[in-house]
Amino acid sequence: WQHDSVLASVVCIVAFAAAIATAATWSLARRSAAYSAQLRVADEERRTLAEVNVVAAGLAHEIKNPLGVIRGTAQHLAAQPSASEELAEPLEIIIQEIDQVTSRVNELLAFANPREPVLQPVRLRQELGSLERLMAAELADAGLSLDLDGVSAEVVLHADLDQIRRLLFNLMHNAIRFASSTGAVVVGLAQATDGSWTLAFRDHGPGVPPELRQRIFSAYFTTSPAGTGLGLATAKRVARAHGWAISCGEAVGGGALFAISGIAPSPA
Repeated sequence: WQHDSVLASVVCIVAFAAAIATAATWSLARRSAAYSAQLRVADEERRTLAEVNVVAAGLAHEIKNPLGVIRGTAQHLAAQPSASEELAEPLEIIIQEIDQVTSRVNELLAFANPREPVLQPVRLRQELGSLERLMAAELADAGLSLDLDGVSAEVVLHADLDQIRRLLFNLMHNAIRFASSTGAVVVGLAQATDGSWTLAFRDHGPGVPPELRQRIFSAYFTTSPAGTGLGLATAKRVARAHGWAISCGEAVGGGALFAISGIAPSPA
């Protein structure tokens, strides 16, 4: 009887272990199938986006040439001595609108044709100062100022100069677009214990709803009627190409806070 009891116990334990193993295998199989489905969907979306980018890049390239012809013609007409003031004003509007469209086309081309970063020492405060002068009119029209007190002139980063200029421009343009009509766009820089830097742009606007803080970095997604949905997507691409992380949160006291973390300092 004791022998049969021990045997029955062993059989029950083995059966129980087999049941657990079967359940675990089934659960892993379900997870694997789910992950495989997600990967297939992600791969299809990636291919679709790549195809859209190729088409968009080709279309943008074809658009640039006639835009240049139209702009040149408008400039030529405006420069004529016989051009009246009545004609000069609409010609100036045409030139401005073409410049705006060309800027968006260039943004699309830059997004559709990324390149590997070429790293070099970059003086961040100097680049931000140049950006402030470049966007002085836009800041003035919005009734804003740029606060760079939180960025030391001694900080030198290891980054691609052209790409970081594009990143800074897109973050600044986004802050100006959504900031309130008074106050400042505040740029700060903080160093982590591992020596890396975190660059933050803060505005005093309405902020970004939590449910949109991830989506706003997606290509062609925008909450602005005048936006292209490429500015923050380009900023994210530049950050990732450098091994940085970009995030959106809520600033202390209200407003949006865009932070780029993991920025490596330039080697000594």
